[in-house]
Amino acid sequence: MPAHLINILILAGVTLGISGLSFLAGMLFEKWYLASELKRASKKLSKMVDLVAGRTDAAKIACQQLSKFDAKGFTTCQIERLTKTQRELASVFEALLNRENIESSRVLPAIKAPIEPLSWQLMPSDPRSGLPDFSCCEVNLEQVLAHVNRGMSASLLLVQVDKFDQLMKRHGSEEASNLLKNFGRLLIGSAREQDVVCQCSDDLLMVLMVHSDAQTSRETADAIRHAVRKQRFRLQDSQLEILMTASFGAAVLKSGDDAKLAIDRAHAALSESRRHGRNQLHLHDGSRALLCHAG
Repeated sequence: MPAHLINILILAGVTLGISGLSFLAGMLFEKWYLASELKRASKKLSKMVDLVAGRTDAAKIACQQLSKFDAKGFTTCQIERLTKTQRELASVFEALLNRENIESSRVLPAIKAPIEPLSWQLMPSDPRSGLPDFSCCEVNLEQVLAHVNRGMSASLLLVQVDKFDQLMKRHGSEEASNLLKNFGRLLIGSAREQDVVCQCSDDLLMVLMVHSDAQTSRETADAIRHAVRKQRFRLQDSQLEILMTASFGAAVLKSGDDAKLAIDRAHAALSESRRHGRNQLHLHDGSRALLCHAG
């Protein structure tokens, strides 16, 4: 091999070697610098706070840059890694700001761990009505209560078909089931798009109203009540028109409520409606059931 080619190869090898060493040295220096900076800052609280805030700001800027990439380009491992980092960071901050030796009046509100967005459970369905069954009621209510504890407003509405047992005796279980399906469809059509309707028992249905304060819940519940009141129900076989009414009991969900307490309040309101007659609506405000609409 010519001498000049050998010299070129040697020079290239040396260059690559130096580049590799430089890269490795850079990585080692960065780790050493971060450790050194952390050690220096740990001697004084104010410096440590500044260091944490500065690193957090840098991470925020990096995340903003990362968000510009196409989401479809992320691999499953990358998404899992970012999700894990998010949860760990939130957990560390929450533990830091919730320590007993830090006065709550001197710090920002604690960062709360991420909570899954609302996603209604719609299966399994109840064979009588086709609506999500009682197990879905339980899951969906627990989910809503978790969001209420984070500041979301919500209410629970119980709707009971009046004298449903008499309908079954008079027209048979098949006709009663068809009436219940039509009743459920009416409730879905009358409720808001973000709400969910589930079946609790033979004649009892539940509507969960989210992002809904007392006034909004009262208006939504009354819209449902009015739709039932003016609807003309018919038997499937004979097309005979029959009278089908309902009673309504709503409860505003509050932070700290559990499922039993929330349902008990709604039941108390429902009991008041049933006691006063058909097509009644009462709303429990946390202390007592108040008449909203009648007749």
